[in-house]
Amino acid sequence: MYDITKRDTFEKIGNWIDNIKESLGEVNNYLIVLLGNKVDLVNSNPDSREVTLEEAENICKDRNIYWGGECSAKDFTEEQLREIFNKFTEEIYKKVGNNIAKGSIIKNEPKPKKSRC
Repeated sequence: MYDITKRDTFEKIGNWIDNIKESLGEVNNYLIVLLGNKVDLVNSNPDSREVTLEEAENICKDRNIYWGGECSAKDFTEEQLREIFNKFTEEIYKKVGNNIAKGSIIKNEPKPKKSRC
């Protein structure tokens, strides 16, 4: 999540994604979702926007991540939050659901034997 009224938060996205990929591997087994926050500030003062929708959508395409849209954590209703999380859940299932069924995400590794000391 980045602040649409502060460009520096948007400019750090590349580093965040690189760190995630470095820690977890490539995006094949998980879903990265990018959200722009603080729409409420832009709605009350359009000149406060420092990051355009187009820029956000483009970084998602370039980095192979999911664009979740813009929101206002302050103004969200419970119904809106539920709708967004349902949407993400569907995307996650599309992304990794088949892999789970094939066993490539969840591995049945034997439990280590307890030693008797």
